[in-house]
Amino acid sequence: MRSKGEKTDEIIRTMEFSLDLNKPVFSLILVGLLAVIGVAYLVWGAQAVDASSPGAPMDTGLRKYYLTTSTKSGAGPLTACASGYHMASLWEILDTTQLEYNSSLGFIQGDTGSGPPTYVYGWIRTGFFSSTSSTPGQGNCAVWTNGMSGSGTIAQLPSSWFSTNVDLHVWDVNTDGCGTSVHHVWCVED
Repeated sequence: MRSKGEKTDEIIRTMEFSLDLNKPVFSLILVGLLAVIGVAYLVWGAQAVDASSPGAPMDTGLRKYYLTTSTKSGAGPLTACASGYHMASLWEILDTTQLEYNSSLGFIQGDTGSGPPTYVYGWIRTGFFSSTSSTPGQGNCAVWTNGMSGSGTIAQLPSSWFSTNVDLHVWDVNTDGCGTSVHHVWCVED
């Protein structure tokens, strides 16, 4: 009969021997796994090329924004944006070159392409105190809760490029009646 120490030594030798025998098998398994990963990468890479074909949506990694397709009175803009978006402050979307227009959610014109529409006003947040002022940048329909009276700020991208006093880098802003007008709403990604 063997002692416990002899049995332990035999088990360790057996394990070492088993591992030695399995090294070629392990190598074959590793090579096979790498081959499967390589084929999967090639298949995935081909799909990525297909996704970038003309007409396919392309994610640029930029923050998205859009102008709603529906219109609201001055009391409705805060709930107008899709999930994952909120009513934009002009300061959030001021520089559209750093944003991507979401044309699948947003209002489009005949020549919009992948960019935003021009000559279409939308309600825009101001960053100002609660106000019904008729001054652009101040009026916000009492923080977009008043659909009865007063004014709120609206903004659009310019459509006239031939006038000498048009600056294409500045939004065209104005105010309109909270309860007497309906407008689209500018939304930006959370």
